[in-house]
Amino acid sequence: MAHLAPVIAFVFRPGGNQKDNVYTDWSKLVTKLNSVEGRKILEFDDSLSSPCFIPPGTWNMSDVMWAGFGPRGGVTRSHVVISDVNGPVVLLGLRMIGGQITLENRADGTSPISDFIDGSNHVHIGMRDDCGNTQIFNTGDAPLFDLGTSVSTPPERTVFFFLQNTLFGIRLDPEGPDATPLITHNGVGCTINFIGQNQTGNNIMKQPATARFGALSSATQIGVDNINVDGNDFAPVTRIQRRVQPRPPRPPARSLGELGRINLPNLLLRCDGNGTDGSGFTVTFPKIAGGFLFSAQDPTALYTGGQEIVVAEIAGGGNLRVKASPGDTIDGSTGAVNFEEHQARTFASDGLNNWITIVGD
Repeated sequence: MAHLAPVIAFVFRPGGNQKDNVYTDWSKLVTKLNSVEGRKILEFDDSLSSPCFIPPGTWNMSDVMWAGFGPRGGVTRSHVVISDVNGPVVLLGLRMIGGQITLENRADGTSPISDFIDGSNHVHIGMRDDCGNTQIFNTGDAPLFDLGTSVSTPPERTVFFFLQNTLFGIRLDPEGPDATPLITHNGVGCTINFIGQNQTGNNIMKQPATARFGALSSATQIGVDNINVDGNDFAPVTRIQRRVQPRPPRPPARSLGELGRINLPNLLLRCDGNGTDGSGFTVTFPKIAGGFLFSAQDPTALYTGGQEIVVAEIAGGGNLRVKASPGDTIDGSTGAVNFEEHQARTFASDGLNNWITIVGD
């Protein structure tokens, strides 16, 4: 019976003591990694010296998964920085980045990960089930990933990114400027598949590079500026449960205030079209144009084409109305839409500025 070799974990802990599998010298650590066959996990521990800096040089990371050290109290993720101030950093074969790590690329000249060969290549990010997510962003001018140039003869180069529970292109400082693009290429096929809870920044691809954004999980939020890049494609998101407002057993809402917050789609709004005095009330939809804002704390605008709002008049009142926010329309019109007694309608965002009636009159 065959036995699988165990996955061996190594720790890079600047400022600590080098012992057993804990290393303080990066060069010695990489030498050790390359002497071990099979899958290795490299944990970055910045508890004594933060952030962890990757020194200049060419480093073989084949079959090595990067991860952070934790979870530990008071720290979200280990912070790792790539900088080319003292020379370029080249990471050969790095294709796996796990959880509990914030990876900041400050390189201005050479993209650190650029050894993609002909045929299909896979990059896995966030694939570590330890209750921690992954954050990757640029502050330098060189994209972290340079996929290279397409070839004229088969096999064409195609790169698939698989992201799980990842903040991709979201900076540490939400008030700072947008991060520079993470990925560049010249005609190479690029698909970014999102699994689980993910959120992207606005400019993931360095133009004219393009990608297919595959939201395999409906919990994915994609920065709205990506939709404005000609050539970017967006796969359909899966259907999810809608948030019901007001939640039963509370009665249906008789005013906009009783509905609660309406700032994102995927809602089912229970309404009493009589209103508080028989004159009804008007529901204003969240604003599509410019992108839905995920939250007040995170001002990143999000592309959410195809997501829905269901409005139901369930009390027999004939004076319920819905309207779009300024700059948006409903079926191309800026006017209000009137509901009859016991009528329900479903509206889908086109991801630009229009709500489209997909169920109803």
